[in-house]
Amino acid sequence: PPVIQAPASAATPAPTPAAADSKKILIVGIGGCGAKVLKVFTGIPGSKIFDLLLVDTDKDSMALCPDIPAIHPEANWTTDTGMGCGGDPMKGERAIARERARLTQSIGGHDFLVAVGGLGGGTATGGVHTIASVVKNLSIPSVFLLTTPFSFESYTKRNNAEQCLKDLQSVTEVLVPLPNDLL
Repeated sequence: PPVIQAPASAATPAPTPAAADSKKILIVGIGGCGAKVLKVFTGIPGSKIFDLLLVDTDKDSMALCPDIPAIHPEANWTTDTGMGCGGDPMKGERAIARERARLTQSIGGHDFLVAVGGLGGGTATGGVHTIASVVKNLSIPSVFLLTTPFSFESYTKRNNAEQCLKDLQSVTEVLVPLPNDLL
């Protein structure tokens, strides 16, 4: 049988603004750095085209974004005062891993995810792997933009960040480390 080709004028139509609006984009801020980034996004005109979610263990940095939906793990998995993980990635990992069900519920239903955070401390360094694995299990396309410590910061912070990046390579689609020295 002959092959029938569509006329050139019958090319795929450009997406309408309504079709573009139907995509649900989620920006997840992880830890204190993520909270600061999300605070900036709240002031952008037209920011209703994406959803925001803050995942943090520090009540003070969460107070920067009072109008953003947030997941705040129970204080007994972080410092006793609810003031973060004290730079301990193991505390961050335990705290965020306990919130897997809430993360799955909050992230599910989105078509694309952008995660932002700063590595080297506790919450993002320890918890980003859990978030990445939830995103991977939900098969949501994603980009992880994570800052790394300044070159003058402690060996421990830089080592924690490097190990986190190595661990994330197997569970992320796009991983973009952003050295603080270049920002």
